[in-house]
Amino acid sequence: MATKEQATNNEFMSPKELAELLGLPLSSVYGFNAEGTAPRRVRLGRHIRYRRADVEAWLDRHVVDGGAK
Repeated sequence: MATKEQATNNEFMSPKELAELLGLPLSSVYGFNAEGTAPRRVRLGRHIRYRRADVEAWLDRHVVDGGAK
């Protein structure tokens, strides 16, 4: 039986939902896809979906430390 955390990490989100999560226009998400810099994605027929766990891992890789000292 899957735990609630596992279920959450396996949830899928659409490009629109990803854009809303990031606070960016949808065109930015499509631009990331075109550049090959988007989170890992799954193609289901004609639809693109992102696993929440993949999005979180992608965000973790883009964390920038503060530069002010």
